[in-house]
Amino acid sequence: MKNLTEEKLSRYGFKTDIEREVSELSGGERQVLAVSKAIETNPKLLLLDEPFTLLSVEDTEKFISLIREISEKTSVSIIVVSHTLGSTKEVSHYIVLLKAGEKAFFEPADSVSIDKIIEVMLH
Repeated sequence: MKNLTEEKLSRYGFKTDIEREVSELSGGERQVLAVSKAIETNPKLLLLDEPFTLLSVEDTEKFISLIREISEKTSVSIIVVSHTLGSTKEVSHYIVLLKAGEKAFFEPADSVSIDKIIEVMLH
């Protein structure tokens, strides 16, 4: 199990002492382990709720790489719920905004600016 953990972490750019307790891992290392564990079950859907919160800039970049790899190499659909617009836009095919439980906005991520997303959020 420790070798599998080390392999999962190093695959996404995290170098760590596998003898450490999970409580001693960085936020990014924990996120990678949690998502890797979930992917091993071959889900149809992966729901990531605020996955970038409390991650360092470096860990966020690595986690974005993980999400992109999952998206490109598996048939798993991924829903990212986040207020971190830049990172969310980087890993998304579409941006959906909800207001009071209703769809307020739906656009391809590569054709909408963060400024436009904020504009819709504020009005």
